[in-house]
Amino acid sequence: MVMVKNEKRSYNYTYGNTAYELQPEIVKKEKKKASRRPKKNTKKKLKVMSMIGVVCIFSFLSLARFSAIINLQGNIRFVKSEISKIQKENENLEVDIAESNNIKAVQEVAVNNYKMVYPENSDIVYVDVNPLTLPDDNEKKSAFQFVQRLLGLLN
Repeated sequence: MVMVKNEKRSYNYTYGNTAYELQPEIVKKEKKKASRRPKKNTKKKLKVMSMIGVVCIFSFLSLARFSAIINLQGNIRFVKSEISKIQKENENLEVDIAESNNIKAVQEVAVNNYKMVYPENSDIVYVDVNPLTLPDDNEKKSAFQFVQRLLGLLN
């Protein structure tokens, strides 16, 4: 009977726990696919950086070559201008030489500027000069005599 009384009163009363039962959180493990991607990306980045480096090196070399060519062209222009100046000077000297080859002009300059006079017959001296290119016969004979003396000493 005691039970019956309790049952009547307990129609609004809940026995036990009404809280929801907590389920454990499941932590999903990340797969290694994420770690593989950075490796592929680093390989791609390395390839891209190496290609950029190669392009930079080739561009630097081509610029250096172009600057060398431009410097050489400037030197060529300078040398050509020097050649033209020297050719003009050479032409002027050839004109001076042509003018000085005129014997009458040379005689005038010698007589008027340098006070030269024509020689008299008593002042003229004639000299017999042997040509320098022909060998002396005496030298040949002396060499032959030297060889004969050596052979004579050996006998």
